[in-house]
Amino acid sequence: DADGEGFNQTAAGNHYIDNFASSNRTSANGVIWRQTADWNGKTVAQIKLSAGTDTTNKDDGHITFWTSAANDNAERLRIDTSGQLSFAGDTDTYIHHPAADTLAINTSGTERLRIGTDKVMFSVDAKVDADNARDLGASGLEWKDLFIDGTANIDVLDVDNGANIAGGL
Repeated sequence: DADGEGFNQTAAGNHYIDNFASSNRTSANGVIWRQTADWNGKTVAQIKLSAGTDTTNKDDGHITFWTSAANDNAERLRIDTSGQLSFAGDTDTYIHHPAADTLAINTSGTERLRIGTDKVMFSVDAKVDADNARDLGASGLEWKDLFIDGTANIDVLDVDNGANIAGGL
């Protein structure tokens, strides 16, 4: 056998190819269309287009991508009915687009990080993974201004010679 066996579709002229899958699933989240890839008889990847949860109007759906690491084919990525991306079947942890020019990351169903065109917002404390292990900026690449409203717990304050300290120390 040669590589690339299968079927070919050609749209002559200025036309597109339309592959249409229609199914009247009666249960929520039922698979409507599935593409499966087997390697030596074992399923290693799948793409599934599925019905959503609205079994009355039947007008919503989602797409899932499945892969196998060691004969364990499982959902790795989901695009839900609102366009959210969730990972490894965990629908409470996802990336979404809450507003124009904005991207947000949620974990455990709560927004933790929002990135917009003019700012990055945290909705939890920004913490390091180990004590005294990370720097904010570097000696050759410094932050311009620091604005703090509240208590600043600083072990060592190193001020440049000739620095202007408003209000004195």
